[in-house]
Amino acid sequence: MSRNKKADIIIPTPEEDAVINAGIADDPDTDELSDEWFANAKSSAEAVPHILERYRRAIAERKSRDDETRRSLTA
Repeated sequence: MSRNKKADIIIPTPEEDAVINAGIADDPDTDELSDEWFANAKSSAEAVPHILERYRRAIAERKSRDDETRRSLTA
């Protein structure tokens, strides 16, 4: 196993990767996604726009609260 120091990601060696892929292939509960599946995939904005909008609203509200806290601490 090698480490990518830039992002601290552990990258498996080719041998480890082969063992991982063999385990995935042997697992009856997994499916390898095909190019066709990816070609037909929808973005989250298309698939669940209401969830994405709620998430964006929550982020905006949190940012607004953080901005208010910073202003009150520096005033």
